[in-house]
Amino acid sequence: MSEVKESTTPNDEVVYEGEAAYQYAITEFIKENPLEKKLLKFYPDINDVVLGWTGFSLEEGEIPLIAVAKKPWFGRKKNMLSLLITNRRIYYRLVKYYFFDMFFRRKTDSVRWEDIEKLGFDYAYYNYKGGYMGSQFYVNGEFKGLLLLPELNWFLIFPAFCVDDKIVDWFQALFTYLAELGLLQSPPDDAGYPNAGDAIGGIFGNVLDRF
Repeated sequence: MSEVKESTTPNDEVVYEGEAAYQYAITEFIKENPLEKKLLKFYPDINDVVLGWTGFSLEEGEIPLIAVAKKPWFGRKKNMLSLLITNRRIYYRLVKYYFFDMFFRRKTDSVRWEDIEKLGFDYAYYNYKGGYMGSQFYVNGEFKGLLLLPELNWFLIFPAFCVDDKIVDWFQALFTYLAELGLLQSPPDDAGYPNAGDAIGGIFGNVLDRF
């Protein structure tokens, strides 16, 4: 697991509440824990182009803080997966489950910070053939879907060696930090080992059993 610095507690002379508290805490964490990954974009570098990659539209006054997305192939956004964290909510477009390793159902939704008690990621889910299918994302302990976090753009050629654990470590540290500040009620559970047994195997592929 990669090391992540402990973040500084917000200035006691300034009272941050509501969306301002999340914005301050997350931007401070970003400053103290920089991470350069092609999939990741951080405040203040999330422009309209990156927002277009995520496929989400923001409300007036909503500030994007963290985006997990990449440029769509051939401009096709329909099948892209993404995660967008703002000062007001978390947006996500994830794979809810796979069927026969070919057909899948996506889940697009958002949740406001006031409705979030706990967040977390697991490292990776691999199908029985060793193919990386995504990393599990949880809100309030509920499995929301799989987000692709490939380390290499050519991960489809060598799918068993592509998950980027550093991204999961970074998010787990962020969620722990927010819990320490009281912005989340609970820290995340420890990220689970790959192939944690959350699937039913078979010669035709795997189906996640948590949906």
